[in-house]
Amino acid sequence: MSASANSETEDGERVIRGSRRPDGTYRKDIRVKAGYVPLEEQATFSSRSSQFRNGPGRVPGLIIDEVPEQPAVRPKGKSAKRNEAKRKKKEEEQLHPADGMLASQTAELRLEGQNGSSPQPPSAASSSPPGRIPPSGSTAHEMASNQQGMSSATSVKAASNSAAGGLTGDQNDLEKRLRALRKKLRQVDSLQDKQAAGQLLMPDESEKLKHAQQWRAEASNLEYALAQ
Repeated sequence: MSASANSETEDGERVIRGSRRPDGTYRKDIRVKAGYVPLEEQATFSSRSSQFRNGPGRVPGLIIDEVPEQPAVRPKGKSAKRNEAKRKKKEEEQLHPADGMLASQTAELRLEGQNGSSPQPPSAASSSPPGRIPPSGSTAHEMASNQQGMSSATSVKAASNSAAGGLTGDQNDLEKRLRALRKKLRQVDSLQDKQAAGQLLMPDESEKLKHAQQWRAEASNLEYALAQ
């Protein structure tokens, strides 16, 4: 279709002249109103967020060419941190040499004190608290004898308490053993009644009946021991 085939009316309408199809049929004229814009040519609505998302992604008025590119900072490893600490320490020693000399002198004095003679233990007079007069010979002898008597009395009391505790512990063990034997003997009595009724016993129940006489004798001995 050529451009000369289109015409415009006085109202501003545009008329697209018809044409003939390949099969011989004729297309009708198309009238386009004034100011009409086809759908494919119309601008679609877009929100501010979509405009910002689809925008160039830069600050208005910023010239990117003038912004220097920042080099990527790599994390420091352990060896790099150690080397940096050593370098800083060396720089501080160079800036303050007096501190380094003082530290070396202090280390030498400490080493001499360790290699020297060990300090003497304090004497008895110096070990006594201030304001107290050291005891004389007779007084010291009396104090030593009193302390020995007190220590011997304390040891005798502790021995008696331990003996009483041992007897109490043995008695508790005997009572526990006696209670367990009485429980077994009650089970034996019930099993004997069961056997007398003609019921069959399990192997472990028959084994308990075999030990009945032994348990009764042991229980009698425990009762006699506890009665004493």
